Amino acid sequence: MAVRSGPIRLELTSIDADHTEIRMFETFTHGIGRLLPDAVQAILLKPRNKESLIRLSDLITAEYRTGATGPPRG
Repeated sequence: MAVRSGPIRLELTSIDADHTEIRMFETFTHGIGRLLPDAVQAILLKPRNKESLIRLSDLITAEYRTGATGPPRG
């Protein structure tokens, strides 16, 4: 039985010219997960969202170091 999830919202806050804080918000809106209390959803989604933000950071950092522009290649 799939727990599934729903829309994801990213909140970007400029820290300075070279740094941006990215926060990720997600709730279950489909599947059995939507029946769980928000606090339980947050606990279940935290590891996955943390991993997603780490991957996003790695992509951005690699592009920043190489001066790449446009969509990632590969």
